[in-house]
Amino acid sequence: MYITLFIIVLTVGLLMVFLPSKAIKNLVNQNGVLVVLRLLGIIMCVASSVTIYALVAGKIVLPLIK
Repeated sequence: MYITLFIIVLTVGLLMVFLPSKAIKNLVNQNGVLVVLRLLGIIMCVASSVTIYALVAGKIVLPLIK
């Protein structure tokens, strides 16, 4: 269950990083928002990747959940 959740977060983060800037610029006209969205996407990708690894390894996150 947790792995599925973080895979979804990873997918959303990857979309935020690699979504073409034209698609985002159609939604928002400011360059600052584009930079912030990409930074948030990178943070989401790193955090969810580490969490997925920890869940699969079962060393860090599983004792916290129990």
